[in-house]
Amino acid sequence: MIGQVGGKLVREEEGEVGEEVEVAREKVISDVVEALIGCALLQSTEQALFVCRTFTLLPDTIRTMSDFNTLLLDLKQRSIDHNWSSRIDLGGLTHLQKLFSHTYTYPHLALEAFTHPSLLASVLPSYQRLEFLGDAWLDFYIVRYIFGKHADLSPGELTTLKGVLASNSTLSAMGVRLGLERFVASDSDVLSDNIGVYAKEIKRLEEEGGAQYWLKLKRGVVVPKAVADVVEASFASIIVDSGFDEKVGEEVFGRVWRGFYDEWCRWEDLVVRDLKRVVGYVMGMVRRVVVKEGGGKGAVLLEIRSNLHGESGEERVVSGDEIVEALLSEVWVELVVAGETVGKVVALPRSLGHLERAKRIVKDLDAVQRRLKQLISKPQKDDEPIEAVDAEAATTPSSTDEPMPLSLACTNATTSESLLCALDEQEHLLQQLARTLGWKMLFQPLTSTPLCSNDNTQSSMQDDARGVTLAQLRTLVSPHEG
Repeated sequence: MIGQVGGKLVREEEGEVGEEVEVAREKVISDVVEALIGCALLQSTEQALFVCRTFTLLPDTIRTMSDFNTLLLDLKQRSIDHNWSSRIDLGGLTHLQKLFSHTYTYPHLALEAFTHPSLLASVLPSYQRLEFLGDAWLDFYIVRYIFGKHADLSPGELTTLKGVLASNSTLSAMGVRLGLERFVASDSDVLSDNIGVYAKEIKRLEEEGGAQYWLKLKRGVVVPKAVADVVEASFASIIVDSGFDEKVGEEVFGRVWRGFYDEWCRWEDLVVRDLKRVVGYVMGMVRRVVVKEGGGKGAVLLEIRSNLHGESGEERVVSGDEIVEALLSEVWVELVVAGETVGKVVALPRSLGHLERAKRIVKDLDAVQRRLKQLISKPQKDDEPIEAVDAEAATTPSSTDEPMPLSLACTNATTSESLLCALDEQEHLLQQLARTLGWKMLFQPLTSTPLCSNDNTQSSMQDDARGVTLAQLRTLVSPHEG
């Protein structure tokens, strides 16, 4: 008998004590399946298709690559037999006209905005071209909106804010708020079910209130990108129908999108959980201080703490048990700003080689951080160049506790230039670390970590378990601008 107890699988034989077996994570299992398919593909395409059928990833009818074309034709015929037109709700046209206060000259554009690519037999094209256009036009109006509203934000902050407003998660929630998800026409029951579950959860969260309520989704609820696509395509349908009239687009954006953003996406409440955006935002703010002050005075650094310290690259025989233990040990990295932990990433190493490489990167990161602290704590005159280092030392990672020398590109540089160069190197190493460990870009906030709020009072991540806000990050990095 096999059962699950406390997160572990327990195998129990008659008359024997149950044996505990660690549960493999979904990512590990999916990686194994992909590896098996890859091994089979090295033998032949038919062998790879056989493995896919074994895992029920493909129907039994797929024996060769040409069978995919037959499957496509069958799906198209099924769409015809099931009367594809019945899946297109003409109410979508009425809904958009009322929502946008616009009477369509070409009504098919409104229906096209709801037509999912899975509706193969539809005489209407899918919304993909409109989505492409709507994405660009929305970016234009969003940039103009935040540029005019937030005159005090730096270019880096504006970029981060724009990314949040134009994200799929934000636009999908907006689509449900506008009722657009009800008219998505597809031939996928799975997609329809996902949209239904998502819409129900989003409506519940909206009733509870709170900025960016869509970030509080229950585990297992998937954000359907199709809803965000429909939002973009719907906006594009107005643009095209009006003959690309900028005034029409501005009026619709101002009444619909601006109202949503003003209510639910206020700057002081905006949360960022994307690792790349958090790092990029903090780095941009630090660079801004360095350039403004002409040196490191007043700069607050992004520090990295992790459990990846230790010797790496040793030439020795590693036992199987040691390998298993290493691969089942969680690796964590914390992002620290002004002594406050703003987030933490946890992952399992993908292989022993990846783990060793990650340790070397962390070692280099430690050296860069020491160098940054040295430059800030003992700043030179901005016009005084940093002493040059020899080529071999500049390209060899330090193996001691001494600060790692700057790269050749930073030799004979001023203090500001040296700081900027070291910051670039730190950001590059962080990106390498993320790729090496295979992190997903979302990190989980620490619920027990106090953060300085934008009114200089102490708050807790428990007050908002979704993540750290842009305003909080700004206060930590640049208190005098908070």
